[in-house]
Amino acid sequence: MSVWQPNAGAESTFCPSEVAMTFGSYWRDLMPRVHQVAEQLCAEGLLEYNKGGVSHGQNRPSGAYRLRLIPVIED
Repeated sequence: MSVWQPNAGAESTFCPSEVAMTFGSYWRDLMPRVHQVAEQLCAEGLLEYNKGGVSHGQNRPSGAYRLRLIPVIED
């Protein structure tokens, strides 16, 4: 199993399937769980949905989408 790491840069996005593929050949079976976790992390403000280069914030767009990590600002 490889360790998934998003590309560097605050504006970098990634596809949920990129995360699932790190678990091996059965990645397609994991997609419902990956979408569920993405939804939870978006609701917590840790990720945001993107589609066509446009941010959808915590609102999951229809069809294919990408995700972007929200930078954490520490005090």
